[in-house]
Amino acid sequence: MDMLDDLTPYKTDGIINMLARLASYLHHTQLPSWLTRRNFTVYRNHRLKSCDVSVIISLYNYGRYLNTAVESVMRNLGPVVEIVIVNDASTDDSFSIAQQFLQSNHHITLIDKHRNTGLVDTRNIGLRHCVGNKVFILDADNWIFDDCLSAHLEMMNANPSLVACFGVIECFDESGGFVRHVSNKPFDFETLKHGNYIDAMAMFDRKKLISIGGYDRGIAKVGIGWEDYELWLRIGSLGLEVGFIDRPLSRYLVKPDSMLAQTDKFHVHTLIKYLNNKYDAYL
Repeated sequence: MDMLDDLTPYKTDGIINMLARLASYLHHTQLPSWLTRRNFTVYRNHRLKSCDVSVIISLYNYGRYLNTAVESVMRNLGPVVEIVIVNDASTDDSFSIAQQFLQSNHHITLIDKHRNTGLVDTRNIGLRHCVGNKVFILDADNWIFDDCLSAHLEMMNANPSLVACFGVIECFDESGGFVRHVSNKPFDFETLKHGNYIDAMAMFDRKKLISIGGYDRGIAKVGIGWEDYELWLRIGSLGLEVGFIDRPLSRYLVKPDSMLAQTDKFHVHTLIKYLNNKYDAYL
């Protein structure tokens, strides 16, 4: 089994596969873990088989921010959107808050992981259980502007060769004050070699992202916080095309206890070594 096989939805067979697929199309139906042979349960309030965009929201103990993130997606008009919330076994009220969105008239998929396995696994689970032709990556403590998805989708559709595109992100603190801009210049592999400047909030062609392996499980074993950097480096090393929208389309909450802050404090040397070993021919 290779990485691509592991990203195939519903790796089950025979009667188990049939039951899992049948249950997934039923309104508000829970898919028990024994059906999917996975460490999570899937809830859906829709029967979509495909759509324009799936917004994958990773969630861990950020229930207090989730309403703002989800409602910002709901305000986006134009594309048919599936909102996929992946709860990484939160210990706060995140899951109960997420459940409330299943009662909305928006297309909601809620995936509840039974064990905390980290951001890489969370995003990969969302990636293989969503139905969008494109996926937009969003964390539960961030939010997007009203035209974010339509602007990204317009660029992706106008340039079929793109694997991804991203817009400028406004960083703000918990008081709402502006901090800085990130993802504020075009994709350039040579620049990336000297450090990451592109956040996770971006739109990807789902099939293309799956074809290059999704998010790297290897980096999750040595540290946290650089999953996005590894993905952008991989895209650059493969010579794939990435588009850039030169205006703010989303907002990023900067917090003292953020994952990136913890990475810089505890894991940075190990992560640098991992990336140097993996991309030695390019760096």
